[in-house]
Amino acid sequence: MNKNSYWLALSKVKGVGNKTLLNIYRRNREIGVGIEEFWNLEESRMSKQYTIRKPVIEEIIKKREDSSDVNVLQQKLDTKGVKVITLEDVTYPAQLKDMDEPPFILYAYGNLNLLNENPVAIVGSRDISNEGLALTYKFSNLLMEQGITVLRGDTRDIDTITHIATRDTEGFEIIVLSDGILANLHKLEKVNKQIDPSKTLILSFTDPTLHWTPYWEIRRNQLVFSLSENIIVVEARVGGIIMEEGIKALEKGKKLFVVRYEEYPQNASANKSLIEKGARPISSVASTQNLREVIESVTGTETFEKTEQKKDLGQYFTPQTVVKFMYDIITALWQGEKPKIIDPACGEGIFLKYALEQGITDGDNLYGCDMDMGVQEKWDAFGVLNKMKLFVHNGLLDSKELGIERDKFDLVIGNPPYGGTGLGELAQLVKEDKPKSRATKVTPLDLFEREKETVEKELVAEKEAVYPAAPITQERKKELILLANALGEFYEVWKKGDLTETTDKEKQELVTADLFKGLEDIKPGKKRVDLIVERIQKAKLLGRGKEQLHLSPKELKKLISYPIEVLFLERFLQLAKPGGYITIIIPDGILANINLQYVREWTFGKARVFAVVSLPRETFKYIGTTAKTSIIFMQKFDVGQTFRSAINLPIFMASADYVGINHEGKNDLPAISREFKRFIASSHCSSGSSDPQNDFKEGHMSPMLTSATGEEVLKVHRLDPEYWDPKYKKV
Repeated sequence: MNKNSYWLALSKVKGVGNKTLLNIYRRNREIGVGIEEFWNLEESRMSKQYTIRKPVIEEIIKKREDSSDVNVLQQKLDTKGVKVITLEDVTYPAQLKDMDEPPFILYAYGNLNLLNENPVAIVGSRDISNEGLALTYKFSNLLMEQGITVLRGDTRDIDTITHIATRDTEGFEIIVLSDGILANLHKLEKVNKQIDPSKTLILSFTDPTLHWTPYWEIRRNQLVFSLSENIIVVEARVGGIIMEEGIKALEKGKKLFVVRYEEYPQNASANKSLIEKGARPISSVASTQNLREVIESVTGTETFEKTEQKKDLGQYFTPQTVVKFMYDIITALWQGEKPKIIDPACGEGIFLKYALEQGITDGDNLYGCDMDMGVQEKWDAFGVLNKMKLFVHNGLLDSKELGIERDKFDLVIGNPPYGGTGLGELAQLVKEDKPKSRATKVTPLDLFEREKETVEKELVAEKEAVYPAAPITQERKKELILLANALGEFYEVWKKGDLTETTDKEKQELVTADLFKGLEDIKPGKKRVDLIVERIQKAKLLGRGKEQLHLSPKELKKLISYPIEVLFLERFLQLAKPGGYITIIIPDGILANINLQYVREWTFGKARVFAVVSLPRETFKYIGTTAKTSIIFMQKFDVGQTFRSAINLPIFMASADYVGINHEGKNDLPAISREFKRFIASSHCSSGSSDPQNDFKEGHMSPMLTSATGEEVLKVHRLDPEYWDPKYKKV
């Protein structure tokens, strides 16, 4: 017998429960006795050294003399591929050791490595509502599509529907049973239910042959909450075990995400209370955006797909001196060879052409896209011959086919659109998806929320002001819907402004009681689960209804007037690899406007800001704008890095008066570049560490270095160099 066989035999002794096993284990450790030695102890010594009642000791001796039943049980477990794990094994889940009374023995079937995958638990009431079931199915789908393991129990309906989601997505799941593992595997075989042991882990803490009892269900829920650091509560009843364990989870610092309903189902009476106690609310909307915080908590990553046209978006072509300067700075930071570079709003391709001409990288490492078909002729002159990958494509959108995807590029560089009409063309969707009159029946599957009349009128007026007589083709409408849905699904910064809870409530129609009309009288069980899954799939609520608008009018209204430069800032960060570099020209409003403080906070949460260099208004005057802009240089955080790792590091700041485009050819950028290189070469990166006097041309004021840390910047809500007053020196 191996050591676990002794523990298994001990667990089959009459009068020995989990508490007794724990006491024996702890006492063994105190006196230096192994389980085999304990098993063979004389009765007198066992009675003297252990707090075990005499009748139990007598039963232990009986079992020692005849353990044939244990041998039979062990043989059955081995045949089914079930492992016996005890608290003293290295494979025992570390998460359970913190329990007041952890189960001493676990029975495991499947892939034990899934315990190391930071699973997300999804829990809910036994008598869960139809809406709750639908959300469970869709949340499970979305999490598994992100490669996240879902942890569940074996409750009727809610856990059945989670298993269906696993099957549909070929995802990973951990199941904690409230009955014996052999009994459960027998049930699965009986209904011919296939389990992939490479993608599934089944855990049980009870006697392998035991059938379900209410007590074990309570115990099972305790294990589910203990095994996960991230828990989604779909429905919880006041006074129920889900509420009780949810409160304990909050006290332990776990992340509890609770569904907030507009009208709470009967069995979600504790949801509001849990939110008030500190749980993070998530709306009854099945989207990766809604689950973004859950996904980021587990993986640190996010998601995205496709967007809009470039008509009058305010793209400004960049002077060669500025392009050279941006590469001078970024190549001082870049340590590798032949970086993979993209400009997602490349225009004529000046940034890509410069990288090629200067030998910074090879043509097949250069990617560019633009919505303006008129620039193709410019590309043909140098792009095709040098294997550049240039596409007429919306740079805000991923395209696996074109090789334009998130986390793929060493350097993202460019001068994306700003100003213009921004996303105003989305107003074209307003009349197309205007609500029907009250006399017309509205189906619960319509994905465009019916908004108040005042909001509708504002949207229509906005549309007519921007596009008074421009008819929209069906093809263009589809493109705009794809754009709007992508921004709603995969971009997060624009939602951080004044659009928070209202957004979630407005999307409530995705999961409403109306969707399940006719199912009210169907008893809980597999039939109800199958019908709900069928209706969800028919409604295409898993993101497959791409030709339907998923945004509410309030969201659409915000996007119509939202600064497109903020979306491109987010896009640049999306495209960069972890540890990759970003250099982007942006209007100063992003750096200084108090209303865009949330954008700066978000940026500091994603990247280390190395430098901000203010450009003079003359920079783009020859193409018709005097917009005040700056260049920001960043490095996307690598895996495991956070804002805290860069909060006290200085940010290089400078302000250029001239960029070499006036008649005299004055240009402050070379001096700033040299000063930056001194800045990063300095071991402390501190202001005033070098003497820039020899760098400046005679006859005008030239900028010197100033710096501020990320903490200081966020404290005063300003990232623009002018605020930090870069010092000037007359030479």
